[in-house]
Amino acid sequence: MKIIEKKIANKKINWLVVNFLVLIAMIIFTSNIAHASIFNWFDDTKSQTEFLNNSLYRPYLKKYNGDFLSQFGIWLGWAVVKGMFTVTDSIQNMIPDVLDLFNFIESTGLNNVYQSAVNTIVIGLMILSLMFVGYKMITGKGTVDLKSVGMNVVMSIALILLMPTMISSGIQFAKTFYKDSTTITNSDDGVAWSLIKQGVTDLAYINKTDQYSSIDKTEDRNNLTRKNFQQTDLTQVLTDKVIDKLEKENPIADNLRYELVENSNNEFVATKFSDNFLSTFSDSLKSGYYRYQANLWGISIGLTALAIAYVFSAFVIITAILELAFKRVLGVLVFATDIETGQRSKVVLSDILQCYLTVGFQGFGLSMFAMFINFLNSGQGISTNIFIKTIAYICAVFVLIKGSGTVMRYFGVDIGLKEGYGQLASAFGMGAMLFRKGSNGFNRAKGSGEGEDRKPEKNFGETLSKKAGKTG
Repeated sequence: MKIIEKKIANKKINWLVVNFLVLIAMIIFTSNIAHASIFNWFDDTKSQTEFLNNSLYRPYLKKYNGDFLSQFGIWLGWAVVKGMFTVTDSIQNMIPDVLDLFNFIESTGLNNVYQSAVNTIVIGLMILSLMFVGYKMITGKGTVDLKSVGMNVVMSIALILLMPTMISSGIQFAKTFYKDSTTITNSDDGVAWSLIKQGVTDLAYINKTDQYSSIDKTEDRNNLTRKNFQQTDLTQVLTDKVIDKLEKENPIADNLRYELVENSNNEFVATKFSDNFLSTFSDSLKSGYYRYQANLWGISIGLTALAIAYVFSAFVIITAILELAFKRVLGVLVFATDIETGQRSKVVLSDILQCYLTVGFQGFGLSMFAMFINFLNSGQGISTNIFIKTIAYICAVFVLIKGSGTVMRYFGVDIGLKEGYGQLASAFGMGAMLFRKGSNGFNRAKGSGEGEDRKPEKNFGETLSKKAGKTG
């Protein structure tokens, strides 16, 4: 009996020792929590309170309180941004290939057609036009200004001879205009990357470069590159260990250890972040401010709109290139026959110039859209009322698709993407009609009779095109 009692006593002592060790471990590992929750009330945090209450910094200080769900939401948001950037960047990189289609205008085949037209048809048409003017002078039918006719003949010959040079120089102008207009966002890596480069604020980089006072105006917000963007963990939190390193670069980083908490006087004062118990087992659950600050849904909207705009823009540019090919060949025919008034020659020159401007202003419109989105996401517009900001996003996308009325009014160039949308819609409509006709033919071949009862929708592609024309 005594032996049993002795064993029970030893077990009690062992349990007491284990409980004591666990208690000591909890005190050691959670000492920072106790300090944050009790003793911080007596700290003098006046300077930290002023820093956190500064309206300039507050939009860039997003807290993480160790909540797994909020961390997952941020991770998901960045995953969407990274995915949309990959898609948009891939589409954007196809535009140079689209611009290379300008080579068709100067291709050997088109040059042969042009030379044949000049050597045969153009000369004959010019002779016939001169004979017609002479006939009108002899018969007295109509008024003919000999001085004007002489000038028009000289201009027609000059335009016919200079057409190849004019086309070649115009193509270089259009390419240069497009490339230069896409770099006004201060990013040599494209419009899509500018949304990331200027839309993401890295607090660690701001601290290192001491840009706190100009955080709303600076364009040097992070050290991200296109190469390291996909590999960078953009959900990083500025914990105490991280801030210890940042403080060596700039003492102002100490302010990032604190958050605003309401005290007993209903005043918000700076108090050190308090970690939950689970944070003792994982640094990923420690509280702090997110290192990378960004308007994730705003950037996602911008990238999505750009991806769609680049697709439509490709349709517009390719259409302009094909129209320019027609104008190069048919333009000389107009020059040869328009020696009496010269009005149609002016129309040809105007149309050729509009082809070049259409291509160039496509890049300008995309860049202006990106600059406005960047202003809303990270510039002085970051503190704009959410309702107004939502309206601003809608208007920006609307102007991007519809096109600037100012460019249309001043230059007579429609840089809207409605035409590209109409062509894409028509292509899908034609594909749908062919698919339905093919299905009906297959059904007839089977003898099921379904093909006779089902009729393809008439003018499906035309209907889509008309609807696209009414857009905007």
